Amino acid sequence: MKNSTLSVPFKKNVLFAAVCLGLVTMASSAQAVVLNAEATINLQTYGAPYTEGDTNSVYASMGLYDADASGASYAAGRGNDNGWMYSYAGGEGYFDSQGRIQQTVEFTNDSGVAQNYSFDFTINFGSLSAYNYEPLTGGDFVRSGNNVAIRLDGVDLFTSEAELMNNDSGTTLSTDGVLLGSYASGSNSYSWGEYTGVLDLGVFNPGESFFLEYDIVTFSSGNVAAAGSCSDGEWGGDGFGEEFGYGCYYPTYGYSQFGDPNGISGMPISNTTVTSSAVHAVPEPGLLLLLCGGVAGLAFSGRKRARKS
Repeated sequence: MKNSTLSVPFKKNVLFAAVCLGLVTMASSAQAVVLNAEATINLQTYGAPYTEGDTNSVYASMGLYDADASGASYAAGRGNDNGWMYSYAGGEGYFDSQGRIQQTVEFTNDSGVAQNYSFDFTINFGSLSAYNYEPLTGGDFVRSGNNVAIRLDGVDLFTSEAELMNNDSGTTLSTDGVLLGSYASGSNSYSWGEYTGVLDLGVFNPGESFFLEYDIVTFSSGNVAAAGSCSDGEWGGDGFGEEFGYGCYYPTYGYSQFGDPNGISGMPISNTTVTSSAVHAVPEPGLLLLLCGGVAGLAFSGRKRARKS
């Protein structure tokens, strides 16, 4: 009866083949989170832009009342390197405002093999409002909206855009990209809760790098004069506006917010949210036959030597 146990040379050959075909995977590296925040507001004849950039925490915020009591406007972009991000914009009367927050991270494939990367993200909440307390006529309007994008090396992989418009024809919602919530026709508000997605970033070879960017813009504007009777009176000094008299108010209100897009856990773009898996190259059929033939030949010669001994 022949011994079915593999000979020592044959075992070595099998081990050699396994080592040649196996690949060891190393984790990729992520650079520090880079944050940029922007707040821009415009009332009637002048604007007030403000920007801020950092790698740890940013807070760009502005608020303004027009000197002739025709409008109020405010906007902000906030974020930190722990993952928290928030943007809002709003106002009343004649106004135009925008808040923006951006988070960018560079990744490098430090492994010895090609890697396929993916990005897991969760959007936690957000809302739009466009209210009117008096009938709107002619060119009167109030609107609020947001533009959100996740980009790979400047190319959009995910977009979600929404704009709530309120004018003399009523209130309508227009959207593009991913719809985050549900909307009741004619409603003056639109909101959404949790949304979870996974994006395939593609394959990157050893040593290759890529930039992943999360960009959030909120905006709101209005074109409606103050209603009622307004009286003069200093409210906050030069550049901050004048106090309203009794019976004077803004007949519209617009607001847009987009909060915590990385999920309630507050995880930033990092090696936790961006994961990878090794891409193993498949040999050409001819090369595979030669390789198999070579391994088989080595195995056969080893068994033959074992028999003679």
